[in-house]
Amino acid sequence: MKLNRTTAVALGAAVLVSGSFGVAAADDVTRLISSKHIKDGSIQVKDLTDGAQEKLSGEDGTNGAVGPAGPAGAKGDTGAKGADGAKGETGAIGPAGAVGPAGAKGEAGAAGAAGAKGDTGAPGAPGAKGDTGAPGAPGAPGAVLVDLGPAARTADVNVVNIGGGFNEAGRGATQVSTFTLTQGTYLLSSDAFFISKPLTTTSGLTRLQLAIRGVDGSTFGSDLGTCFTGLASTLAQREATCNTTRIVRVDVPSLVVNVKAFGYADDQGQADSGKFNVTTNISALKIG
Repeated sequence: MKLNRTTAVALGAAVLVSGSFGVAAADDVTRLISSKHIKDGSIQVKDLTDGAQEKLSGEDGTNGAVGPAGPAGAKGDTGAKGADGAKGETGAIGPAGAVGPAGAKGEAGAAGAAGAKGDTGAPGAPGAKGDTGAPGAPGAPGAVLVDLGPAARTADVNVVNIGGGFNEAGRGATQVSTFTLTQGTYLLSSDAFFISKPLTTTSGLTRLQLAIRGVDGSTFGSDLGTCFTGLASTLAQREATCNTTRIVRVDVPSLVVNVKAFGYADDQGQADSGKFNVTTNISALKIG
């Protein structure tokens, strides 16, 4: 007799196994069959013990008839979830989708910090020559040296009077020369060179004077320049000089100018009268 695994399980689940010569309960069969009796995937009579075979056989050793199958057993519990399978390979990359519409323009970012100053560029090429400018306004008239005639230089005029009043009749200053200036502005320069006469001694108390006077109707005239020497030497042929420079403005159409020589002694004396000669140099530069 040969029993398959299904039949053996059924026998182990309280199924009654019957034969022609006897009946055995499932519990009896279970005790008679164990895993060691299973050798080739099925349960055969030969796999059973002698006692088991006797229960399943008649007296003559023939197999008893197989009883009807018992009812199906209750469904067993669901088995535990099996382990996760290995991760499959990554699939091929699908084709790129269509380009979506452009997003809205974002707000402007804050201004970045100023960059470092760049190097100075090379000098550019010279520009084209510009047009000649319009002529400038005429300049003021340049200075003009006035011709004073003989008055420009007068030499060796004797200083007749020393002491007394400058305008005293018969005792005043000596007239050296005269010239005329027209209306305008002048740079007037004058100097006098005095020298004591030969074989003459002086008091040593006299200071010699050069006076440039405009004739304006006043007692002494308008002062256009005055200078004095220091005390003259007591010796003969000793020199003494003085000079004066003025800006002179003549407001009348014509002005007569006198050049005069005089002197004063510190003791108010007149002992040195006639003992000095004078040479004068006068220049007038018209500047306006």
